[in-house]
Amino acid sequence: MKTHPIVDEVRAARDAFARRYNYDVDAICEALRALATADGGTRVVLVVLPSHPATSTAVSAAQQAVATDE
Repeated sequence: MKTHPIVDEVRAARDAFARRYNYDVDAICEALRALATADGGTRVVLVVLPSHPATSTAVSAAQQAVATDE
């Protein structure tokens, strides 16, 4: 199977990060959360656009709920 250098690099970085935390999923998640809050914790919100007019009301309500959370 042919490998791609970028994929190999990403896998190596992922393995090095996991190795640093002894492959402990809880420790890895805690470290990732700490990194996310250290940089300001930018939040990304997915907004689904309606594909049918009947769903537009539900989407608008969801967008308003997200806007009030910010």
